[in-house]
Amino acid sequence: MKRIVALLLSVMLVLSCAAIAEVEIREFPEVPADYSKAVDPANPLKTIYQGAYQVSVAVGETERKAVVYLAEDYAQTQGFVMVVPATGTTPAQALEEGGWQAVADANGLYLMVLDTTEAAADAAFLDAATSLADTRNYWRQPEGRNYLAAYGDNADAALAFVEGYLPNVWAGAAIFGDLSLNAADISNENGIELPVWLFVSEMNDNEEALVDLFKGFNGCTDEAFSNMWADRIYFPNPKVNDLLLNDQPVSQVRVTVKEDAAALNAERAAVVYDFFKLATREVGYGPKAIRTAHDLSDWGATLESVVIDGITRSWVQYVPSKIRETAEGKAPLLVAVHGAALNGEYFAERTGFIRLAEEFGFIIAFPTGSISTGIAPSWNISKAEDQWDDVGFIQAMIEKIKAEQPVDASRIYYYGHSMGGLFVQKLVGYLDGTFAAVCATGCAAKTINVQPYENVTPVWVVIGENDFSGTKIESEDAQHLIAAFKGYNKAKDEGIAFRAGRFENYEWCDENGMPVVRYTIADEMPHTGTLDEGILFFNWLSRYSRNEDGTVSYGGGIYNAR
Repeated sequence: MKRIVALLLSVMLVLSCAAIAEVEIREFPEVPADYSKAVDPANPLKTIYQGAYQVSVAVGETERKAVVYLAEDYAQTQGFVMVVPATGTTPAQALEEGGWQAVADANGLYLMVLDTTEAAADAAFLDAATSLADTRNYWRQPEGRNYLAAYGDNADAALAFVEGYLPNVWAGAAIFGDLSLNAADISNENGIELPVWLFVSEMNDNEEALVDLFKGFNGCTDEAFSNMWADRIYFPNPKVNDLLLNDQPVSQVRVTVKEDAAALNAERAAVVYDFFKLATREVGYGPKAIRTAHDLSDWGATLESVVIDGITRSWVQYVPSKIRETAEGKAPLLVAVHGAALNGEYFAERTGFIRLAEEFGFIIAFPTGSISTGIAPSWNISKAEDQWDDVGFIQAMIEKIKAEQPVDASRIYYYGHSMGGLFVQKLVGYLDGTFAAVCATGCAAKTINVQPYENVTPVWVVIGENDFSGTKIESEDAQHLIAAFKGYNKAKDEGIAFRAGRFENYEWCDENGMPVVRYTIADEMPHTGTLDEGILFFNWLSRYSRNEDGTVSYGGGIYNAR
């Protein structure tokens, strides 16, 4: 029965691919002067461009070509696949015969197909194309769901590139064709995990060595499984590296032996993308580990919206199961705000905070920023009148959640990362008295002045030791931020310093001994936030509550220990 169903699905896929009209490749049109006015107000994240466009890729002083394909349902920061055809194969053939256009349309993807019609791909071309994919504002790739598929004689260069040069950029790779490079050609010195699927015409000693290498990178066991598509499937060992810091490993290694391994095959493309979307690259601590990809239905979350000035603004919302099931009592609300070029859906997945919200009984909301400036989602921190009203959006979102969910209005909190963290420096003043406490990561900047506020709002900022913004406590950025918040929160001049694990903390209290400002440096951490930090944030925030007279009370929290 299973074979009959699979055969029917295969026939349907072939027929659907045959029905696809020949792709029309156009020159990219002139971008509107005000991109934000050209978007669909009911779906502002959806790009205004659809179809196939030829673009130039600057490779040093040489100009190469590529084709960008944007599915009709593509919205900024959704999935991205770079396709590297065999030399002599046109981008149109890769899209149509290779099935990638059908895959993109079915999944709302952004594709970049390298033009290898006249010359092979090399590391320089691949690197330049990857950079271009991340810098064009109106079809910007996501940070965690980037995948690569390469064919024929370009398989070697592509595999060496993703495994050796930029392994922490990609969340999956599929190689269609026999390989001549060997394990010594892979320079992945840190052993960064990467899901990989090799389609080869036969397995020789060299390719066996490569499989063993990738199994080592991915922490896979030697036990091989199989399915109708893969002759061997190696799974990561589930008993290792189950850490909050980087989460459980999920990187598989798959091998399929087919005589026509390098052929364009629409059915294989569809199956490979199903393999790709199992994983996402965590934009986090250390080597940016792979973790299981989730969508809203997996989390049990919902996508909510409100209309502000005619624009539909959205957020991911999660209500813990105890509240959903019993409808009794009230729960704290945490507003979790992404950095520039992300969105609420991806930020919910990236942080993993929904897991903490369920565990600790928080309602959590992940709002999506605006397209005011014509780039991927960002925040109108300065309340510029010619940009979308993000402050009004956050305020309206909170009021809507309070009206529809059992929110404890005395315990509304804020967490922001990067640009979302910078927003803290303004939002506490714009929405004075709304939040009982706020915290942020990656956001010390002396160029942004804290918006004045009357009601004390405790704040905790965490900066990674390897962050590109101000880090050391003596830095101008740190001192600017600390002085501003100490002043508005009426903190004493003298503070304390203490270490907890990998966190070096500096804290200042008010005259009653309540901690009102904390600045933390996290050992070795880059520009990111991690799940173990989230636990600390939830605990710290939960100790504060806003009284009816506007003052803040402190004590208790999720854990009793300080």
